[in-house]
Amino acid sequence: MPDFKKAESQHATAISELDKNVFKQPATLDIIRSWIENEHTYVLMEQETLIGYTAFCMSPYSNEETRGYIFSIAVCKDHQRRGYGRILLEKATELLRKAGAMTVDLDVRPSNTGAIALYEKADFRYYATRKDVYEDGEDALIYIKRFLEAEKQ
Repeated sequence: MPDFKKAESQHATAISELDKNVFKQPATLDIIRSWIENEHTYVLMEQETLIGYTAFCMSPYSNEETRGYIFSIAVCKDHQRRGYGRILLEKATELLRKAGAMTVDLDVRPSNTGAIALYEKADFRYYATRKDVYEDGEDALIYIKRFLEAEKQ
């Protein structure tokens, strides 16, 4: 079973290479370093090999509700469709809920049908569309998952 752990600075280059291989618009190395330093960024490792990662944060959504936002989930192409994306999504959602999130949302390209299927299986629901988000003009679909109550510890 792969090891899910907090990302450290030495993971930044591998995360950057993964992003370049799976995303049309990858995050820069500086952005990834910032995520590791300032946000919740976790890696899924098999021995010393990066399988995938997720990056997320908490932010106030309104006066009465706290929102978690998953801004990246990625799995190496040769490890996709083996359940690793589900593990990353479940772990990120669980950590956000424990931090007090009442909702978790994320953005996905309409063309990323595999990710959409994963999110819907995990009880995320389509919420809205943001137009022309990506450099190539593609929209972003916003998916959201609501909890009855947070599990603040």
